[in-house]
Amino acid sequence: MRHMLAGLTASAVIIAGALSPGATRANATDLTLAGNTGQSGLMAAPIDSSATELLDLPTPASPDSGAAARVSAAAPQAPSSLASLATPAGEASNLEASGYQPVVAASTYGQAERIVAKLTPKKAKKKLRTLIIRVYSKKKNAVGASLIRKLAKNTDKALRAQTNGKWGLKATQTPWVRVRGGSCTDFSELATQAKRAAARKSGKYRASKYDRVVIYMPTSARCYWAGLAEIGGKTVWLNGDTHALILTHELGHTFGAGHANYLSCSKNRTITSRGKGCKILEYGDLGDLMGAGASTGMMQGVIARATRWTSAKRIVTVRKRNATVTIVPRAATSGKRAIKVSGKKGTYWIEYRTRAKLDTVLTKDLTGVVVTVKYKTRGTGSVAMDMQPQNDYQAVSLPLGASWTSPDGVRLTLRKMNADSATIQIQRRAPRATKPAVQPAPRVVAGDQSAAITVTKGADGGAPIQRWLVTVRPTAGGNTITRTITATASTSRTGYLDGLRNGTSYDVRVQAYNEKGWSAKSAPTRVTPAPVAPQLTVASPADNAVVAATLPITASAKILPISGASIASLDAYLDVPWSDQSGYYGRTGGVGTRSLSLNGAIPLTNMPDGVYTVRIVATDTYGRTSASSRSIRVSGQSPQPVIDAVAPTESGVTVTARVNQAVHRAASVRLWLVSQADGTAVEIAGGSANPQSGQALVWDIDRDAVAAGTYRIVVLAFDQFAYAPNGGAFPYTTAWGVTRAQATVGL
Repeated sequence: MRHMLAGLTASAVIIAGALSPGATRANATDLTLAGNTGQSGLMAAPIDSSATELLDLPTPASPDSGAAARVSAAAPQAPSSLASLATPAGEASNLEASGYQPVVAASTYGQAERIVAKLTPKKAKKKLRTLIIRVYSKKKNAVGASLIRKLAKNTDKALRAQTNGKWGLKATQTPWVRVRGGSCTDFSELATQAKRAAARKSGKYRASKYDRVVIYMPTSARCYWAGLAEIGGKTVWLNGDTHALILTHELGHTFGAGHANYLSCSKNRTITSRGKGCKILEYGDLGDLMGAGASTGMMQGVIARATRWTSAKRIVTVRKRNATVTIVPRAATSGKRAIKVSGKKGTYWIEYRTRAKLDTVLTKDLTGVVVTVKYKTRGTGSVAMDMQPQNDYQAVSLPLGASWTSPDGVRLTLRKMNADSATIQIQRRAPRATKPAVQPAPRVVAGDQSAAITVTKGADGGAPIQRWLVTVRPTAGGNTITRTITATASTSRTGYLDGLRNGTSYDVRVQAYNEKGWSAKSAPTRVTPAPVAPQLTVASPADNAVVAATLPITASAKILPISGASIASLDAYLDVPWSDQSGYYGRTGGVGTRSLSLNGAIPLTNMPDGVYTVRIVATDTYGRTSASSRSIRVSGQSPQPVIDAVAPTESGVTVTARVNQAVHRAASVRLWLVSQADGTAVEIAGGSANPQSGQALVWDIDRDAVAAGTYRIVVLAFDQFAYAPNGGAFPYTTAWGVTRAQATVGL
């Protein structure tokens, strides 16, 4: 953006503005420069049909030719034509209140600062000796020397990350020095006053001794900018801002970088052919250091190369007619980080952005393979091209598997992409983009009066697919239903269609659209809607799990969009054999409830040892259910008998046993003698009712009372809460809370 200062020669400064924290575009109008042709701020420049559509990045002036330096401003906000900001910059900005939703992982500069502070970039080969002059005219702010040191430290990290260790920052700061003050537009005079005042403080603060000079002043609500810098010069101004990415942005200007821009066209255009209806949004590349907002990560490859922040060795220049190139993420410290392809009218740069290292500030929408273009007639200018015009402006990447064809015959196809690399096929002198080919038949899942329809991208004809048209027609004839599904960076998308009739057969076809038009219809997929029960998942208990005092329950139920219902309840029941009532743990939902989960336990109070059934049931608002049953064993609650001795006597044998009490006490302990020959069982008198834990229990068995042979001695302990159907009978195999010990004896 360019606004000439009135009364100055052609060699004077040129300013590009951006609003500062707390300012609004309305109250910034009194700060426009004398002789300004329009409000300082973000500009959307129209494109005509000539070859010179794109704003250029000003050619760097010689560092020692300060009179010819130009000034640019940091723009920590979204393009003004996309959203209206009340407080566009700084930690205190209320982005949501202004109507601009945060689109970055680091949605505030504070979060971005924490990301920068954790970086461990390479050591710098060179350090920018930087003098930070703190100035005031009436009142100092609360920013002390420690905060300025933190700013310098984090900026050093950001600069080393940006340049892969080529540049770092070594800062010296002055005490507060007083200046006369003046208008926000008198930044040159402010710099002159500041440098003189600093030199008067000490000879070590002479600006001529440093590579860069930063003029730091208390925040002024009247000044619309957060930061300013001489493009190709050495001076930076900060309007009370202490964020590293702002200062790094301004330092980028001093190396000759302009702003990272964005080409905005209509919803249907990616500029596969030249046309009207497009505009350039300055600062609009939201994922670039020289763009807007707290999400500004690494610098565009074309700008980084122009400023020498990246080496030529890391750029792949494609001159062949056909080539396939693999690049690493632009934040990686080694490997090829960008591709450069020349067309008839300009040069295309392709890079891969992932959320790693400094680019951790990016959101998912700001990641992916991004294409920028620099026209031959526009110096070092570059603009990010929008490969997904149908989506929000931060989603500009080329989708996996998609192709894009430039007006001058350069076709790019993203073949592979993972966390470590992206592989792009480049074709020069490619044919013009065409309509998409016939797409694969959709995958359709029947629902309750509905269907889930998944569309997958097929051949796109050289322009990214933007949306699909889904046509649903009864097989036997009738009214046709049509719906659209918007494409994203994913290779497929699923949409849900309701209003269908259960039991009726439908044919589903799709057509794909790119900016050249619609494909022909796909082959049909047939579907017949039917009721769909809730989807139930049970994590615990496992089948045959052994539990003690409590029964843990972890389960979830969700309703599929194709079911047409909501989750009404999710319930867990512990069935007990002695009652019609069950132990219970559950939750209720209702209309609009898409999922419910259980993560708790049913207490097993007074539950004797044994096997029980657990039922978990999900119910939807139509009364349909999904259920899962599990067997669980309660253990460790009931007392356990122990046979201590089977001792022979003159008349037979004496059995000595005891009971180890557990959570529950024993109501009784009894002994049976079971013949190994025929299974006959006889209960032997003795033992004890309500025995104490460890108490000796004795039974005498007379050999004359039984036939000679081998016998099994079975001692049963009955839990105080024991249950046996119909009172039970030996051997109590179907019983709860009856435990046993056994031994063998010959009589």
